[in-house]
Amino acid sequence: MERCIKTSCPGSCGELFQGVLNGEEFILSYGIDLRSWAILSEGGQFPVVPRGQKVQEVLNLLPFSLFGILWQGSQLPIGKGFSSSTTDMLVSLGLAYSSAGKNLLLEDLTAMCTKIEATDSVAFGHWTVINPLTGRVLFTTQWKPNLYVYVLEPNHTQMTSQLPRMTESPHYPQKTSALLFGDFVLACEKEDLVAIGEIATRSSRLNNKRLPKPYLEDIIQLAEKYSFLGVNIAHSGTVVGILLKEEDLLSLSAFEDNMLSHDLSNYYQKRYLRKIIFEGVQIEVEECNE
Repeated sequence: MERCIKTSCPGSCGELFQGVLNGEEFILSYGIDLRSWAILSEGGQFPVVPRGQKVQEVLNLLPFSLFGILWQGSQLPIGKGFSSSTTDMLVSLGLAYSSAGKNLLLEDLTAMCTKIEATDSVAFGHWTVINPLTGRVLFTTQWKPNLYVYVLEPNHTQMTSQLPRMTESPHYPQKTSALLFGDFVLACEKEDLVAIGEIATRSSRLNNKRLPKPYLEDIIQLAEKYSFLGVNIAHSGTVVGILLKEEDLLSLSAFEDNMLSHDLSNYYQKRYLRKIIFEGVQIEVEECNE
């Protein structure tokens, strides 16, 4: 009986925060309940031909070939900051190493993705701050707060490769952003959700000259009106997220009604609620169905 290997990885609604400390970029992504996945039916004499240029490029880095039949899929929008390309690469690498009987740390998988493009920390099952250019882990926490995000998704997309890095942009306040890292560590130690929301909002504002988000201040003001935790963004994409505690869900309908009277609702035409999850890359091996 041939084996089937299944892998999945959650995407992210932008980043909780991002910045520069001592000349080194740092980033924290959070998982949401939308995923990329891949299934490999092992066997056969022909190498796998994956879908997507970046997946092909990252698999070309492997010192071995992957044989079998590959299926790939994703629930994630492309080019908006949902970590779609990173998750596609991660699930394919997970398949490859599992098929070869090799174990690889999530940090190593993430580092391989950085050989293709700057990446994020969706591979990890805990909140993990990394260097997006190397995959090096800078901080991790075992705290898993119960949170939701109200996603504001525009039609507009952004090519990450066309955007200058934070360390290169004259419009990005590196010194101010450095404070975000220590504040996040402290917030995790205290399990302080209010501080988490404030960090996300500060990071959003710091990035807004480098890559402006239409109506960002209006969104922040609306979120503050309903005492929501904060607003986070895709620092190299176009999506915006409003961070919510479970009790905030009761106010979401009134918040949406308020948004409908504002021009921002015409720009962020897709708006929906997602659960923030702590999952990371998942790998399952089972017998294939005939």
